[in-house]
Amino acid sequence: MAILNQYGQPASYGGRPARSANLGGGNRPSEPWNIRDVGKAVPKMDRRMMVSASKSLYLNSPILKGAIDQKAMYAVGNAWLPVYKGSDKAYGDAAKSWLTGEWYEICNIVGDSSDFVSDLYLASVAMDRDGEIFEYFTATPNGYPQIQIIPSHRIDAGGLPEGKIEKGLYSGDRFVHEDGIIYWKDTGKPAAYSFVDANGQHEKFIDAAFIKHTFEKAWPEQRRGLPLFWASLNGLRDILQSEEWERMNLLSMSSLNYTIHNESGGPDMDEPDYVAPEGCGDIAIKYLAGGQIMYAKAGSGEKLEQHQNFRPGNPWHEFYDMQVRQAMVEINWPMSLWKPSGQGTAERSQIGLACRSVEDRQSMLTKIAKWRVVKSLAWAMGNGRVKKSSDWWNWSFTKPPKLTIDDGRTSKERLEKFKAGIINQTSMIGEEGNSFDENLIERGEEIAAREMNRLEMEKKYGIEIDPRYYLMLTPNEMAPKEETPATTQNEPD
Repeated sequence: MAILNQYGQPASYGGRPARSANLGGGNRPSEPWNIRDVGKAVPKMDRRMMVSASKSLYLNSPILKGAIDQKAMYAVGNAWLPVYKGSDKAYGDAAKSWLTGEWYEICNIVGDSSDFVSDLYLASVAMDRDGEIFEYFTATPNGYPQIQIIPSHRIDAGGLPEGKIEKGLYSGDRFVHEDGIIYWKDTGKPAAYSFVDANGQHEKFIDAAFIKHTFEKAWPEQRRGLPLFWASLNGLRDILQSEEWERMNLLSMSSLNYTIHNESGGPDMDEPDYVAPEGCGDIAIKYLAGGQIMYAKAGSGEKLEQHQNFRPGNPWHEFYDMQVRQAMVEINWPMSLWKPSGQGTAERSQIGLACRSVEDRQSMLTKIAKWRVVKSLAWAMGNGRVKKSSDWWNWSFTKPPKLTIDDGRTSKERLEKFKAGIINQTSMIGEEGNSFDENLIERGEEIAAREMNRLEMEKKYGIEIDPRYYLMLTPNEMAPKEETPATTQNEPD
């Protein structure tokens, strides 16, 4: 069966395929072919412009900064203590003691307020704001292991030409100017990174074995990261511009109190405290404390107008909300954290979205944290600070509590899951910023302290104290039942 036109002939539409870019009658702008690697589709200058815009918006846009900081806050929190997963318990205890008691606090080469956990927060922010984070495993002059966070713009070509390295350690490998990275000639993996000084000039190559380059990949061939809000940068910049224009209009309207239309175009000379206004006869202005009155010349009669401000109106608010929604959709972050809907079910689905985004970020931060810990422990074992073990690399980390709309309800759900064997105490205790082993020690110390105090008080006052007075797990705690000896049937003679 054929589709016929109004003349009874087979319909024809000029042969324009559905894949054509000009489906709207030729009015849609044509676009160049973009079937190429993302490094060519988004060249170096475009990437640098997006990073620059993202950094500027981080300083000026509460929307971008708030979303980035919220994700980092929920992903890092007060947690990330090392948890040994290997079989050598003696090694795990010693290594964890060295990590948390010493290295965690002084791992950053700049010192000051930087530490292991706060650096993870900075790493999360940098991945979203700059698109990527570089961490350099280095050392003090006496060899003590240190971490140096390198901002995105300090890994660059720095004036070096594109092409094959002719001499030196990386002779024969290929240097890519767009990335500022040397790649192995055989595998294409990064071999070294070009570190530039504050002026953007090449300073040295850092071997890839000592660099942890982390970013969220959107293309399999992607080699450098892009800012999280790359598709919404222009929309967020439009918001800032429109806010500034509306602010100017509001300030102008706020300074204007009344407009008086009369025949003279100015105030009457009989008014008290008369002062001749500027521009009398055209549009005169009389300045007051905190405002002004305008006089306009009327054909006849006199009229007083009080100014009312109707800006910004609904179109501006709708434009603002649309841009914000598009930005939040792009980064998979819930709109309700910026503008709550008030609907419980909708809020829970939005919180679920945030939890998935946070878990995704935590999986990336775990790789960074484990890379740091394994590198530092390799040094500690080699220098006799921690005993050696064949199972030294097996580590995980505690995580902060999950984002929830109802803490009490979530706590009950987790307790029920624990009772059903779905989750364990290790993860539950880790969300409180503690480790399972430390929790057991603290709990044992508390139990022993209560029991020792009870025995001491009984001996001192010569009375018997019921242990339930020290701790009642339920409101109607029952006394322990006395055991009765089991009865046995007499055996026949």
